[in-house]
Amino acid sequence: MEALVLDAASPRRHDVPTGAVPEYREFLRRVWAWREENGGSCVDGPPWMYTIMIHDPVEVMLVSSLLGTLHQLDRFEGRFEIIAMDDGSEFSFANLAALHVFLRSCAALGACNETARRVCEYIMWTLGFRWV
Repeated sequence: MEALVLDAASPRRHDVPTGAVPEYREFLRRVWAWREENGGSCVDGPPWMYTIMIHDPVEVMLVSSLLGTLHQLDRFEGRFEIIAMDDGSEFSFANLAALHVFLRSCAALGACNETARRVCEYIMWTLGFRWV
């Protein structure tokens, strides 16, 4: 995973307390408003609204395990996809509600697990948030 560095020329991210994921309505508002340096959105249209590639094997295992646990929830079934690649795994979410549930779970785990904290912070960064 790449290091988090706030460049003065980069778009301003929304600051949230470390370990926090905003309530769903605020999360949606911020994610839809966020624009990357090239002007593009961090989310796509269906079937997969958000996709991230994770290379570190420990981080891949953590995300896969957490998604496996969430998969047991009826409202989460079929809302994500994992594609194993030679250099990591690609994780895709069908909607922002599923991504939000995942981030909330990952952030809660991050309170006692450094890998979960790092993964959640990175994903939040890609969505226009900065933990402070």
